[in-house]
Amino acid sequence: MKHEAFSDALSMIDDKFVVEAQKPIANRSFAPTVIKIGFAAAACAAAVCAFILFPRGNSADILISGEKPSAGPVIVRSYDNNSVGVIRAYSIEYLDIPVSITSSEKSVVEISGGTLRCEGNNEQVDTKYEVFGNASLVWNVPLDDKSAEFTLKVQTGNQTRVFELSFDESESKWTMCEKQ
Repeated sequence: MKHEAFSDALSMIDDKFVVEAQKPIANRSFAPTVIKIGFAAAACAAAVCAFILFPRGNSADILISGEKPSAGPVIVRSYDNNSVGVIRAYSIEYLDIPVSITSSEKSVVEISGGTLRCEGNNEQVDTKYEVFGNASLVWNVPLDDKSAEFTLKVQTGNQTRVFELSFDESESKWTMCEKQ
């Protein structure tokens, strides 16, 4: 740019822009930004503390006969029509169902029929059993009535899971599934 053109450009600038340019630059305060960052950090810290300190109510991991009944019905007994005999017809059959509970806290196990015992312990209970942590239980159920339905309820923290044992007429098998 030539000197004359530059001079003409400067002379055509409005005076209000020149006055504004001569004012000192105001110091911007970073306090609002720091406060916003502080609030965000405090909210994150509170969320992390709540996640770590407060119980989340994890339910126990439960296996019935080595399978997860939440994935679908677990066949616990296959009823064989060919082996029905005189002695079998007049006696009550019992089925031992292995129940494995994996939990990091106390679980209360309740049953609606039969007896429950802890493997390695001969103590039997009829309705309620408290388990601390992991346990292997055996649920002994009488199979004298095919129309009967039995329930196994496991409460861990504030989570309750209910499993139902019933006879499936179409399959002629005893099955166990989790009730929703």
